[in-house]
Amino acid sequence: AAAGGRGSRLLVRGFRPFGLLGGELGRDVYLSQQVPAVEAAWVVNAGKAGGGVMAPDFPAPYYFDRPWVVEGVHFRPPLARWLAEADSADALLARFRERGLVTLVVPPRYGGGTRATLLPLADTPRGQALVLELRRRLLLIETVNGFDVYRLPPAP
Repeated sequence: AAAGGRGSRLLVRGFRPFGLLGGELGRDVYLSQQVPAVEAAWVVNAGKAGGGVMAPDFPAPYYFDRPWVVEGVHFRPPLARWLAEADSADALLARFRERGLVTLVVPPRYGGGTRATLLPLADTPRGQALVLELRRRLLLIETVNGFDVYRLPPAP
């Protein structure tokens, strides 16, 4: 019985929602502590309305308030395929536009928050050159918790 009691106290002590439920933490503070990606979603949502977002391997896409393309958790991200197939940054940007995507979120797994952002998506030196060309065209809105949030340039 004593062991069960000790285990119960440990379980309760480690139960994280108590700060929120007890009123010590607000919803946004609690979410940002529990879901680091949520702050990147808030940056996207605070941006210009309209258009979708691509966020490879993004762990909490349901926090976006617009259409999203999120893959890379179980399958290869579409952007990795696009890099392998494209011959220029213009071709990549055209694919984004064809799908109504105007925002790109790069998580830490793909270099977000570092100088290597997007490079892990490229499998070849040609793909890496395309990433560098694409990055020169993107507008970095903000980096938060290792997630880079970019706005894609408007169509020429």
